[in-house]
Amino acid sequence: MSMPALTQDPPSIGAQHYALIAGPYAVTLTVPAPRGRLTVGIADRSMDMAVSGAKVSLQVSGMGVPSIPVPMPAVAGPHGTVAGQYAATVALMPGAYIIAIDINGKRASAHVRIW
Repeated sequence: MSMPALTQDPPSIGAQHYALIAGPYAVTLTVPAPRGRLTVGIADRSMDMAVSGAKVSLQVSGMGVPSIPVPMPAVAGPHGTVAGQYAATVALMPGAYIIAIDINGKRASAHVRIW
C-alpha cells in the first residue's frame, strides 16, 4: 500500500515594514508579500502627528520596471480619509527594487526584496 505524498505550503512571509525619514516626515512603508497594495503612513516628526492632505507619490525601480511616479491617494475610511495613511496598488514580481516615496517634495527611499 503506497503512502499519500505529503505536501507542505511554503512558509508564509508576512508584510515587510520599513521606517524612513523624508525631511520633516517620519514614514512607514508597508510592502505586502508577495505583492499588492503598498501603504505609507506619514507623521510630522516635530509635532508627532499624522500628516493629512500631503501630496504623495512613489517610484519603483529595478527588475525592468519603468520608473514612473505613481500617485498615492489618501486611504478612505468609513468617515472620510484616514489621517496620515496613503496607498497604491502595485504589482511587483519577485526580485529586488528601490521604492522612492515623495512627500510634499521630500524624498525617502528603501531597498525592498519581494520573495
